[in-house]
Amino acid sequence: MSNHGSKDQELIIATWGAPWVWRKTKYVLHEEGVSESVESCSSVFALAKKHKNAKVIIVGADSLLDYEQRQNGRGDDQICRDIFYEVADKLGIEPLSKSMEKYSSYEEIILDAKKLISETAKRMSPEGLMLNNMEAIIMPMLGKPSEVTFNGGPRDPFSVLLFELFKITKDSSFGKIYLDLSQGVNYMPSLLLQAAKMLASLSLFDPSIDTKDVVEIKAFNSEPARKLSEIALHEIYWENVGTIQVPLGLGDSREIKVLDRRIEIKGDDGEKAVDSLKKFNEKYDKIKGSVSKVLKSLRYPVPLLLRYSCSTIEDYREFLNALDDAFSLWKENTVINSDGKRIERRLELNYWGLYSYSLSYKACSQIKDSVRQNADGSTKPQNSNDVIMYLDEFDKKIARKIYRRVSRAFEPIITNEVSNIDKKIEEKGEVLNKGECLELDELFEKEGDSEEKGSSASKGTREPDRRIVIAHAGLQREYVEVCREKGGGRIYLRYIADSPERILKILE
Repeated sequence: MSNHGSKDQELIIATWGAPWVWRKTKYVLHEEGVSESVESCSSVFALAKKHKNAKVIIVGADSLLDYEQRQNGRGDDQICRDIFYEVADKLGIEPLSKSMEKYSSYEEIILDAKKLISETAKRMSPEGLMLNNMEAIIMPMLGKPSEVTFNGGPRDPFSVLLFELFKITKDSSFGKIYLDLSQGVNYMPSLLLQAAKMLASLSLFDPSIDTKDVVEIKAFNSEPARKLSEIALHEIYWENVGTIQVPLGLGDSREIKVLDRRIEIKGDDGEKAVDSLKKFNEKYDKIKGSVSKVLKSLRYPVPLLLRYSCSTIEDYREFLNALDDAFSLWKENTVINSDGKRIERRLELNYWGLYSYSLSYKACSQIKDSVRQNADGSTKPQNSNDVIMYLDEFDKKIARKIYRRVSRAFEPIITNEVSNIDKKIEEKGEVLNKGECLELDELFEKEGDSEEKGSSASKGTREPDRRIVIAHAGLQREYVEVCREKGGGRIYLRYIADSPERILKILE
């Protein structure tokens, strides 16, 4: 991954609905007994003044372009409105109901909406205060807020919000996330709060977040905008997110499907959408299988199985590529009907699928470095024997940095199993020093452990036992080998033959 942030890095996300109806006023932020005030059209500037180094993201909707036409008159109550219209005039952006025919694609509508938000934010910035590294996200609207009807899947708004937030922040970590819910419309504020929790969950994969740390979320909302000398911006919600959220379906189709057709679609556009969706599913069928395996490997304390699951895809960035293609396909199949003043989305995004792919991207990016090189110098495993995990990684890197954050109960399970293996290696290390590998079954054989071997079991024939797999951190002894690198190097574990697939099958 590229540049990681630090646990102290801050992120501000604000929702913007209809800037042309805002009034300029004095916003006073009350946070932890400290007040910060700023005179502005938007409450986000009060947060930005308090947290000067925070990255800022403003979330708007595509219906922003369907704004009300300019009304005559000027005055103190119309400063914000005038700024918005002046920016729209400068950019050559007319109300969507009057200019739909100029857009050849939905992508162009999104780009214009982003420009309008970005430039309006610059113009509304109080003197001496600029939004740091500001970016805009455009959510799809549903219904008819003004003159244009926006028709699409009900899951699309949250799906787009979650995906766009992940794309912007995927290679950074933010220890503190501040939400300004004051000026969003309809579902925007509630969806942003939920998206922030899922974003915080993904941030916990980052190694710069210490094991005892959490991602802090604070949500702010202003008092109703009235003709007052000042308006308070209150902290209305606070939460520390310290657990990585793994979908409970463990590979259920609803949680690994990122794109689907809308039942209502008909006609030529509908057939085109269905055909394009079929090709997408065929292209990414294997990656969907990898996502399912990663989810199972995260839900249970099975680090070596997670390493294997991540190896079933050539490059962890393919998870993100699949999401990019899904989002592009969704936009391509959004039809602009200028005659009927309608925006019709033929396909529907699924936020759980988007989250599961993002989760797989973050998890696999953290364990990619220790894949052993093959004889030809490549790092793509040829079979399960090429997928290894060093013994010291289980405790220091994987147990603490990943599995502890999924469940506090997972860390002692993993560390205890590693400790038991380590002790046995001390007793029988001479075999490993000869460059040979030992099955864990052989390493522990003198104990005669009936639980592990079973009276009627023979090596390689016994089916994996779900209880034993979970209790022993995925290292059921008949299916794992312990080896030492040549020249007395590090000790590592690997699965035998088709063991990982057999174990995955029982973790349904």
